[in-house]
Amino acid sequence: MKWYRLLALFITFVAALLIGAVVFKYLEETYHPGVPAPETTTPRPEGDELAVVEDFVSRKNLCVTSEELFELIDAVQQVRSASINQAIPPANFTAKPWPFYEALFVCGTMVTTIGYGHITPKTVGGQIFCAVYALFGIPVTLFMLTGIGEKLSNVSRFVEKKVRKRVSNQKLIRIINLLMSLVFGLGLFCFLPAYLFTIVEGWEYHTALYFVFITLTTVGFGDYIPAQHHHDHQAHDPYTDAVYKTAVFCWIIVGLTFLAGMFNLISEGLKELKNKVEDATMANLNTVKRLTTMAIDRGKSRDPSPHRSSSDLSESDQQPILSLLSSASSEKHLKVPQEVNNGTSR
Repeated sequence: MKWYRLLALFITFVAALLIGAVVFKYLEETYHPGVPAPETTTPRPEGDELAVVEDFVSRKNLCVTSEELFELIDAVQQVRSASINQAIPPANFTAKPWPFYEALFVCGTMVTTIGYGHITPKTVGGQIFCAVYALFGIPVTLFMLTGIGEKLSNVSRFVEKKVRKRVSNQKLIRIINLLMSLVFGLGLFCFLPAYLFTIVEGWEYHTALYFVFITLTTVGFGDYIPAQHHHDHQAHDPYTDAVYKTAVFCWIIVGLTFLAGMFNLISEGLKELKNKVEDATMANLNTVKRLTTMAIDRGKSRDPSPHRSSSDLSESDQQPILSLLSSASSEKHLKVPQEVNNGTSR
């Protein structure tokens, strides 16, 4: 991919993120949670239930009537229902309108197909725009990551060509190049960020490493999300959150481009291996075809009978064919059947 095309894709990608964040922020500002259901009173028990309550009051020698006990039960149930309805909201609930940086982060996780799910659109317009935005943003992001991955793999190939001028073993160079790229990339984009997350988020290292791999493989379970202070209700600075989430998103994009470059190098190596196998197979087939044609031509020149088979050849007639097969097997590493070496043919 040409550089100007890659630059155009990058500009389109950034513009799509900014436009998407603005639109989502505007649409979700109009969302207001529904009015809570009106309070209901607990129906008075009748029959057996009423008998149980009256028996309880009489046995405990309570200084309240059964009606007063019913009112107490009703009040307790209403308080419990209110506490359940006003509990800590789920992770994908946002009571306030989306901040711009939060909308930008959501757009980034959407177009990279990570989709943490910590914030979701609630309005009808936001949900419709989400579907349209994903249809446009995901292909642009994939094309951009693929193009950047190709450029990164070109750098690796350039270094490999320079080394080939001094080292003759090309297979060893390719293996060392892949291993060095893999170790360097994993250390820079996986193990080091995981350590930083342990400092910033307070996670255990294995948890941070789990989050890193789940994010860069675009699985995105959403069980661990950076800078989610609404879970513990800690005070936080919006500016600090904006800078932190922007840095996290930049790490995601760079890490995905590294994976794209590694996939490009691996696919190129597999293509070269496939071509070598196909070339060796075709060489063997051409050798067999040429030897078969030569054997038939020699047989016809000695005996033009159309019904003559290879078993009718005398030992003197079979000797040139065996010499040809032996020379071909030594040149092309072609395996000669044992029965041919023994002077027999089926």
